[in-house]
Amino acid sequence: MNQHINCIQKACQRLSIPYEHIGSSGAFLRCWINDQTYTFIANEVPFNSHIVTRITSDKTFTGELLKEVIALPKSKSYIDPDCEPVFQPFREFQSVAEIEEDIMNHFSFPLVIKMNRGSQGKNVFKCTNSAEIQNALHHIYDQSSRLYDHVALVQAYVPIAREFRVIVFQQEIMLVYEKDFSEATFVGNLSPFHWDGAHARVITDQTLIKQIADHIQPMYSELDLQYGGLDVAVDTNGKMWLFEINTKPAYNYLIADVGEEVLVELYSRIFRALQ
Repeated sequence: MNQHINCIQKACQRLSIPYEHIGSSGAFLRCWINDQTYTFIANEVPFNSHIVTRITSDKTFTGELLKEVIALPKSKSYIDPDCEPVFQPFREFQSVAEIEEDIMNHFSFPLVIKMNRGSQGKNVFKCTNSAEIQNALHHIYDQSSRLYDHVALVQAYVPIAREFRVIVFQQEIMLVYEKDFSEATFVGNLSPFHWDGAHARVITDQTLIKQIADHIQPMYSELDLQYGGLDVAVDTNGKMWLFEINTKPAYNYLIADVGEEVLVELYSRIFRALQ
């Protein structure tokens, strides 16, 4: 059975909530709470509207919506000059060379270039010179790759001291865990959980949780996020940043490091809030 669905099932059993599996995949479950039906497929949940999911799956849209209310890394997006015809009217630059020049004019090194709609640290590049910019754009705009994205997002580099995954439901923090890379070794993927020796550590420090809550609260004035996993970081100067929002966060690393009970309790809390 899918790990995520298994924990949801156990939360239903704990609270005597009726549920059923659909099909034989073990990744498709629905339950009933107060005469409402809630359907889960793998790590996809039924709590957000389609438009909220669409916004948060696109880093450019997220940044454009939230940049005035919360600290986000400075960023700019660039459309592939050779993108398919439907996107060509939106191109600002006609060649990769023009894009590279504009990046050099607007950002200082180091900088980060990533897929606009990527996840799990895939096709994310820290660039320290012109050649590395070219390499990053080449990989992101590679139309023969399954990771192709017609939009590359360039961001100012933020030196991270600590990074957290913050799980929220109905504007309340339900769970915070640290992507602890303090004793890990970088092996090519900038996402902390992909470093050799990184692990998840549940945060119980209420002062820190309150600081995170205060930092993300302005977001809700612009985005009706019901459920999500927020990547929140503290830089080496102590400033807090929001990096990304994921409406279908995966919990594989968390379960591997601390066990499934933390996720069973997370969904128990969510279901109690719905009762």
